[in-house]
Amino acid sequence: MRAGHGDAGCSDCSAPLPEGGVIDHLTPISRGGLSTVANMLMVCVVCNSSKKDRLMDEWSPPLLVIR
Repeated sequence: MRAGHGDAGCSDCSAPLPEGGVIDHLTPISRGGLSTVANMLMVCVVCNSSKKDRLMDEWSPPLLVIR
């Protein structure tokens, strides 16, 4: 998953992923999602933590704050 994502930023907010990011399920496992490539994205920890077990249409990425 990480190798295929390359050096692209967070799939949700475009923030850089210096640590390689985390894998997020588009449809969470708790809501019937599977751990398939088609159901996973590389995202930053902030987006992953804020999305929790919501579907994409139930959630919006936090605003990216550049310091």
